[in-house]
Amino acid sequence: MHPDRTLVATGESGKRPKIFIWDSETAEVVSKVKLGRVRAVKSIAWSCSGKYLAATAMDNEHTVYLINPK
Repeated sequence: MHPDRTLVATGESGKRPKIFIWDSETAEVVSKVKLGRVRAVKSIAWSCSGKYLAATAMDNEHTVYLINPK
């Protein structure tokens, strides 16, 4: 959940998993972020300011992504 409670981020698993950013009031997808060749999104967290989204991937390198979703 975004610090100002307006957005929610979720991740998926599969061949080409994505992170979805949703409007918390309308449940509409605001943005999609493709991660590439990973097996799944393991965890997601917003920065305290809400400017960035950090995500860890389930891949052999345990990749960490830092995303500016806007």
